[in-house]
Amino acid sequence: QTHHFGGLQAPMWRELPLPPLNDALVSQGRQLYTQHCAGCHLPTIDSPEIFAVQHWHHPADGLDRKADDPDHDFLALKTIPVTQIGTDCQAAYGMMYRTVQVPTFLKIEGPVAALVRPPEAPADCRDKRTALPASAPGRVAINFGVALGLIVHNTKEASYASAGITTPAQKREFDGFRPNGIRFSVPKGAGAGLPSYKARPLNGTWATPPFLHNGAIPSLYLLLSTQQERDAEAREFYLGSRSFDPKYVGFAYRTGASKNLPDMRRIEDATGLFRLDTKLAGNRNTGHLFTDGDGRTPGRIGAKLTKEERFALIEFLKSIDPRPVRAQSHTLGPGEYEQRVFPVGLDDAAATSRL
Repeated sequence: QTHHFGGLQAPMWRELPLPPLNDALVSQGRQLYTQHCAGCHLPTIDSPEIFAVQHWHHPADGLDRKADDPDHDFLALKTIPVTQIGTDCQAAYGMMYRTVQVPTFLKIEGPVAALVRPPEAPADCRDKRTALPASAPGRVAINFGVALGLIVHNTKEASYASAGITTPAQKREFDGFRPNGIRFSVPKGAGAGLPSYKARPLNGTWATPPFLHNGAIPSLYLLLSTQQERDAEAREFYLGSRSFDPKYVGFAYRTGASKNLPDMRRIEDATGLFRLDTKLAGNRNTGHLFTDGDGRTPGRIGAKLTKEERFALIEFLKSIDPRPVRAQSHTLGPGEYEQRVFPVGLDDAAATSRL
């Protein structure tokens, strides 16, 4: 029996023309990952621990499948309130509270979210409106996230009809055996109802700079650094370079030399690149912090890491095998079936976070 995740497979550092990994650092980093990261990002997908029952759930009721059907389990990802993780609030609060005027011919109807009031919202996301908008002639005011989900649904249904995909069974298969839906908030338990971001598994995350959901941190090293270090190094930085820095793990983002990271890769010519200012709302590089302080420090998720610990954790993240451990150790034999395991989708998140 073999197991795999649906969708694109993350690249493997060891299979690419990149510097060889330091196995001693990988081992040290694995311990740091368990200590600091697994609580939100789950055990890595190449570990036996990921198959523990608490990390999986079946699709929602109403999909007409047997309760003991082994196919199509979902990885149960964690959703973290914005007020807890401390990253830029604009994307999550925009999905939940922003309103848009949708043409009536689209035949979309839905709720208009309430106004956002302090102290529930971070300062950047407190509502400056005094009243909810009324629908304009020929248009209907609707919550942005709901409108987005319904437009995707209607477009999908039209596409299915044109392709002759008409039976419920066919539609369920093309839907990935899960309902269409965008969840903007923590579904239950502590923080329920608050706008949130999804903590994705970290296989292949080294290949996805810049980091955080809004791309406000240019390297993995700075993601594991304090706020002061981030601001000193990359308060403003360039986007668009394709010069990859395998040590600090990110694309080159500045033209001048760095006092703190003297051997970082630099941009030779910034012509045509975009300069990102992380002090603008929507571009904040805050939160997800390893820093001194206590639990009251906004966005603090752990103690300040030494440089050695940061590099060890980075080395481990590079080493993660994107294939589930069972797929690595066993292939299909005669009469065996393939269990397809699909990753969880937007029904469990406010926005796809790149933590």
